[in-house]
Amino acid sequence: MIDFTPLHDVCDEEDYEWMGLHAPGHLKVIERLVREGATADQIKHQMGRRVGPEREPFVKRCEGAARYLRANKAEA
Repeated sequence: MIDFTPLHDVCDEEDYEWMGLHAPGHLKVIERLVREGATADQIKHQMGRRVGPEREPFVKRCEGAARYLRANKAEA
């Protein structure tokens, strides 16, 4: 069985970097929420409820950035 985890991880890192360039205010809040214990799934649901389905790609970026932070920077 092939492990696609490295591919998923690099996509999450790209979401984190994209957010830093295009939505730094959102990323700052996501970083704080992750430090406080929020999961990527919780952030996805909150953002989805707030912005609606027309901004689903942005919600996915928020989720990926949160996943990246939890895996790599949660101690920051």
